[in-house]
Amino acid sequence: MKMSALAEIVHGNLQGKDQIFSCFCSDTRKLQKGDLFVALKGKNFDGHHFVIDAFKQGAAGALVNSDYKVNDQYKTSEQYLKSLIFVENTLKAYGQAASYHANSYRLKKAALTGSCGKTSVKEMAQAILQQQGRVLATRGNLNNEIGVPKTLLEINESHDYAVIEMGANHKGEIEYLSALVKADVVAITNADRAHLEGFGSVDDVAQAKGEIFSGASVGATAVLNLDDRYFKFWKEKVERAQLKLLTTSIENPSADIYLLNEKREDFGYSLRVSIFGDTLDCSLPLPGKHNIKNALTAIAITNALGSSKESIVQGLANVKAAKSRLNKIQVNEKLLLIDDSYNANPLSVRAAIDVLASYDARTTLIMGDMAELGDQEQKYHQEVGAYAASKNIDCLLTCGKFASDMFEAFKGEGRAFVDRESLIANLETHINFSDRNVILVKGSRSSAMEKVLDAIVQQESAS
Repeated sequence: MKMSALAEIVHGNLQGKDQIFSCFCSDTRKLQKGDLFVALKGKNFDGHHFVIDAFKQGAAGALVNSDYKVNDQYKTSEQYLKSLIFVENTLKAYGQAASYHANSYRLKKAALTGSCGKTSVKEMAQAILQQQGRVLATRGNLNNEIGVPKTLLEINESHDYAVIEMGANHKGEIEYLSALVKADVVAITNADRAHLEGFGSVDDVAQAKGEIFSGASVGATAVLNLDDRYFKFWKEKVERAQLKLLTTSIENPSADIYLLNEKREDFGYSLRVSIFGDTLDCSLPLPGKHNIKNALTAIAITNALGSSKESIVQGLANVKAAKSRLNKIQVNEKLLLIDDSYNANPLSVRAAIDVLASYDARTTLIMGDMAELGDQEQKYHQEVGAYAASKNIDCLLTCGKFASDMFEAFKGEGRAFVDRESLIANLETHINFSDRNVILVKGSRSSAMEKVLDAIVQQESAS
């Protein structure tokens, strides 16, 4: 693309040569010769400090904020006589460019959000759609104002579908992202106590999730869980946006897609599902009843995108859990680890505890802090301990700021530790590796509970 064409798209001012660039890049560590460097600016970083470094590495030009000062080194050296596009806000311009790029291709797009389950739904939808075409799906945690544009810019003529995950920690973020994607299908998994520091209440979270409808394409389909407490609230938003509504349920036969029955299998389920009155038998190799809800949402999304029944059955049978989300690690005959260390909020912790409680073995929950829960964070951690006790979990080991709150509410075997290192140092005191153990490890990203998993594997291997 020519710099002049990009300047027109993002309403910027081009200075310098009208260069042709190959790709966008916002990280000089990954920049390739001929790329356009995007100088993003955030709370703890400013890409404008690296513009000259980008040119030294062969950048064709840079996208910068209008207040960027061109230093004398840039002005006088032939090496740096490149192009600059000045814009009011590089992050917004990056999004505009990504949206223009993505919507210049003819492919079907799905967008989804929710407090829990969106990554699992994305993985399921991707697995189903891959039975019929090539799919681009959000990787890792690229679900924010930087990650979504980055994903959109990866779309090319080979893709038949895109599945875009959207997260948010403040009001207006999903509305902005939805307008960039312009999806053909939009879905909300749920709204619960997550990122409350940025939203204030669960009602505010639900309001924010409902922003996804505003940016959907004309004639798009919205997927909602009929059982969710915010269903009526979101349905009104769907109607105002003049979208088609597709409903799911695990208990209400009036839903378009609902669960007829399920049978638990090893770390998964066999399901019988009604899809507009037709019966579909499929297997789901993921644990937890919450994943049945996720599967129904994925079925609805892909059905709206034209997937066949055969693709749905084959795709769900092949789906794999996302990294560190209820991943099964069979260390040996007696030790099963369940890695759910990617993140945590009250709803996802309850779902994980339900999975742990389903095992006929000695069960241990190892729990780090849950982050961004606002002024009731102590209460929510106490609820975790009480819920684990109600599910007859045998042992609870906790670490972090709220470790004592969780453990005191548990009122059972185990211990609270001030930090992760102390917990690791005392693992063998509380875990008898000669018994049959199922151990669930969970916590928010900031707790880095994957280090506990590594320590358990190492200790067991050494024993």
